[in-house]
Amino acid sequence: MAFFMLSLTGIPPASGFFGKYYLFLAAVDGNLGWLAMIGVITSVISAFFYLRVIVDMTMREPQSETPSRIYPALVTTLAVTALGTLLLGLWPGPWLQMAQAGLKLFGG
Repeated sequence: MAFFMLSLTGIPPASGFFGKYYLFLAAVDGNLGWLAMIGVITSVISAFFYLRVIVDMTMREPQSETPSRIYPALVTTLAVTALGTLLLGLWPGPWLQMAQAGLKLFGG
């Protein structure tokens, strides 16, 4: 969960970094620098809240001693999505090319 929250914050090498980067770049290219600044400010605010949750998850003692069960389907799903998030962050090029091809195909 911490990795996914850091991705939402926009910390590299997770895929959320490139998502925010290209979004802010498009705003600046469209002469909407003020909008990019609002995006950066809201990203910093969201990082504060995400990091608070991560600190609570990792640094504090659990309030109850409930045994946790590990389900193989859950572990597999988390592993696949974490790998996808990491790969999209490390190698965004092929995915961006497919997105651009799709835009050209559908007249975007």
